[in-house]
Amino acid sequence: MMTEKSYEFCKIYVRADSVDAVVGVLSAGLGVDFDARTATVERTLLEVLRNDDRLPLDQSGDDFVRWPTLVEAESSDRADHARIVWLIGRLLEILWGNDYAAVASCDFEDELPRDGGIGRAR
Repeated sequence: MMTEKSYEFCKIYVRADSVDAVVGVLSAGLGVDFDARTATVERTLLEVLRNDDRLPLDQSGDDFVRWPTLVEAESSDRADHARIVWLIGRLLEILWGNDYAAVASCDFEDELPRDGGIGRAR
């Protein structure tokens, strides 16, 4: 029995020490202003925050769930799935283009560029 994919939530783990630097590259790349590390794009709330399970960069290696910074994306269940996939893919491309390792964790990783980045982390 196949379960239906959820497009309402996605985490992107970012190998970056500075939350504010990640906010800066995303703000510039998307052309939107973040307010207190949050922004709404495509009916999706984006929040950039410290990963509570982080390790120092020199200790986290390829263990992306321990990378210091998270981008959380939360959308309504009525949001267009194709636009959500586009947005998360765009976030990944912006991060990768700024030399950040980034891996998405969500139900639709297989629809994202490079399967959400998992191949790039290894």
